[in-house]
Amino acid sequence: MTRGAITVRADFGLEQLVDLFLEQGLSRVPVVDDDGRAIGIVSKTDLVLDQHERGDTELSQLGADGRGRHVHEVGGLVGDVMTPVALTLPASTTIGEAARRMLADNVHAVPVTSEQGEVIGLLSATDFMAWVAGVHFGQAEAASSAR
Repeated sequence: MTRGAITVRADFGLEQLVDLFLEQGLSRVPVVDDDGRAIGIVSKTDLVLDQHERGDTELSQLGADGRGRHVHEVGGLVGDVMTPVALTLPASTTIGEAARRMLADNVHAVPVTSEQGEVIGLLSATDFMAWVAGVHFGQAEAASSAR
């Protein structure tokens, strides 16, 4: 798992989320409550679906560089688009059990929790591939496994 996964709260702005994803090279992050417990997960897919549902505004579709671009309404919060967490895994879960549960729920990533229920990491399909390949991530590489 990626330890110390970046988390956000439900009241985090979607524009800031996009910036966070781009700056950190992330595809998803757990959404936590004030006590650090998982309440959801928000992904690039959630953002794309939200933008699709909002549709384009009536602003010009022509960018300064002459290329077309899509302009959408701004605003919104993570809580508006996140997927509520149906599955978390305690840190003591075996790799085999984690894989079985992720497959059963058809999820690509799941928050990992401490005994107190706080999010301490994120387990992704990429983490499984790295484990099978015998690759061990260092601190600088850990964030990229959340992609």
